[in-house]
Amino acid sequence: MSEKVGELHYTEEEELKLGAEFQPLDEEGVAGGAVELHIISLDNEVELSKEEITLREDEVSCDGEFKGEQKILEKISLIETTSSSKEQENLEEEMEGELEEEELDAIQIEARVVAKRIQELMEYRGKDTFKVYDKNLKGYRQVQFKDIVILLRSANKFAPIYVEEFKNLNLPLYAEGGTGYFDTIEVKTIISLLQIIDNPLQDIPLVAVLRSPIGGFTSGELADIRLIDKKLNFYDAMRKYVREHSLIKDVNLQEELGLDVIEDYNLQFSRNASEDSNVSNESENMSFAKEDNYLDILNENNETEDSEEPLTRKIKEFLRILQMWRNRARYTPINNLIWELCMETGYYGYVGAMPAGIQRQANLRILFQRAKEFERTSYKGLYNFINFINNLQKNSEDLGAAKIIGENEDVVRVMSIHKSKGLEFPVVFLCGMSKQFNQSDLKSRILFHNELGYGPMYVDLEKRVTLSTAQRDYISKKIEGENKSEEMRLLYVALTRAKEKLILVSSHKKLHKKIEDWAEAARDEEDIISENYTSRQKNYMDWVAPAIMKHIDGESLRKFEDDINIEDINHHKSKWIVVFHNKADFTKVVEEEETTISIEEKLKELEEAPINEEYREIIERNLNYKYKYEEATKLPTVITVSKLKSMDIVENFTEDEERLQDDYHREYNKPLMKAPLFLQEKKGLTPAEVGTALHGVMQRLDLEKVNTLEEIKEQIKQMQFREILTPEETKVIKGEKIYNFFQSGLGVRMLQAIKMEP
Repeated sequence: MSEKVGELHYTEEEELKLGAEFQPLDEEGVAGGAVELHIISLDNEVELSKEEITLREDEVSCDGEFKGEQKILEKISLIETTSSSKEQENLEEEMEGELEEEELDAIQIEARVVAKRIQELMEYRGKDTFKVYDKNLKGYRQVQFKDIVILLRSANKFAPIYVEEFKNLNLPLYAEGGTGYFDTIEVKTIISLLQIIDNPLQDIPLVAVLRSPIGGFTSGELADIRLIDKKLNFYDAMRKYVREHSLIKDVNLQEELGLDVIEDYNLQFSRNASEDSNVSNESENMSFAKEDNYLDILNENNETEDSEEPLTRKIKEFLRILQMWRNRARYTPINNLIWELCMETGYYGYVGAMPAGIQRQANLRILFQRAKEFERTSYKGLYNFINFINNLQKNSEDLGAAKIIGENEDVVRVMSIHKSKGLEFPVVFLCGMSKQFNQSDLKSRILFHNELGYGPMYVDLEKRVTLSTAQRDYISKKIEGENKSEEMRLLYVALTRAKEKLILVSSHKKLHKKIEDWAEAARDEEDIISENYTSRQKNYMDWVAPAIMKHIDGESLRKFEDDINIEDINHHKSKWIVVFHNKADFTKVVEEEETTISIEEKLKELEEAPINEEYREIIERNLNYKYKYEEATKLPTVITVSKLKSMDIVENFTEDEERLQDDYHREYNKPLMKAPLFLQEKKGLTPAEVGTALHGVMQRLDLEKVNTLEEIKEQIKQMQFREILTPEETKVIKGEKIYNFFQSGLGVRMLQAIKMEP
């Protein structure tokens, strides 16, 4: 840090000195320690194999005295390709596209390295357990997740990657904000299912559902369906496959069902739908009327299914269930539909068994809650809900993944370097050291500076070219210098947040070339890296690495290349450990080959597995246990009349209760088109207003004066006199119905309950 880069001459006066006092620890090598630098090679031309680990770690106490020395050996074997330089160039060109496609791989690999190191810190190894000092206990204790913080330059952009990688390893991690909700596999799958329930002529959502655990189709089966007719959409291809492979071969039956023209009909519907996105639900239902009839007949011919091929039966079953869901969606609220889909398909339990299952189930519950809130708006129906979700995604609005843990719990935290200012943490990971500085503001056609004014591009209209101007170049250099000074100050903040353990993580392509560049900068005879070098660099690692290579503990970096020779070694008292990793060591190999083992074979394998008789009786007793009052657990504490109807409990209504309910529905459930008062031939209250008035009367009635019809009517008149009711409301309140209610069994019970003494 200097006046030129950093806008501060960093001398002993500005140096941050150790001030914390820790009690001495009897055990050696379990607290504090050297700064760790983890370098990940992303270069596919070099293989790094960790046959032995050779790194020197000198444990040092907080007051600077050596506590012990732990020898860790690491041997790095470099296996270089023997191809010619021309072949190497071709290889680089071929790999360039892949590296661009895997731009985020570096962050993912870094996240896995960090996760592994955290697991090592948290792993209990007796006296070797890593410990941190607790000022409240006034002593050392086992490190906890909440003692660890991961610092990132752009936390909002890369924190979701860390969250996903930590979820896969079941490590608790908290990141503020959170995005990527609609990108989670569980939410994508359910939304795709909703889309094909609304309109099954959409290929991408349909194939996504078929390939998911809900559909259970393999890639080979999907290919067989697609090959039946490449010109058809996938839904029609499924139906054509069933028609050609089904045992229903009667030509007259096919003509009666319209199978010979159904594809042309639906193709025409698909074209119309693409031209007009506002196709009515009535038209859509008409387009599938023939299909409904066909599926009904397929289900009536179950005797033929046993002899049909498995794929045909599989498609039939899926089409049958899909049509059942489509019929249900016409009258079921969206939130109930989503929950029923999750439960009936078993998908909710399936995602719960996946890595980070609790988080995935929470995401589905959030979708259910969003649908419930949507149902409270004026927009209704599956079509509108899907449009609502699509608009959120188009406008880059993300709901954020469900938060199942908070920042005050025992979790690893991810935060930006900016937010960490003024804070300290026992263990700090600084990641993304190789990420390039953001210089997008220098690409604008017009640059602005608070002191130098503005610098525009020169535009030659005749030659149709644009050129930079001297003013713009000067402002650009000024802004670039200020930005790098800010980045250096941020690096200073990040490096000074750790109280006991600092771990740096960096990943690089073409690591050989990077190390040569660092070595060139480290060969400077001065102890401090030159300003000329630091002003030209574009990431944190290019600032830090030459200083470490020049340090006495940077031997691993110097030995990485055979021809690196640095004479002026810095014997600074700080301690460093350099650890190399290969990308392949942290890349998960996903086997894409599908197993053809049937469920029966898997169950047979489980049956042949040895059984522990000691626990068998306990397990069987627990699994077969039935609660004596199981029916009572199914009764809700609060229930509405609508819910009673859906549960079929209305069958148990008494005669008086049924009569009252029929009177109510006959009186207040009449269809009514709301219109302005001046257009209404017969002005009156809406059913909702009538219901509100009736509830108000029932709430305020004096139950001591409801024995006769006259007493009830008198109370209603008094409510109008006291302006509780309007004249219009008084007219629609039928005293006779209220009187009949209090004469019914339920009303009598209510009056008796009032008279009971406490």
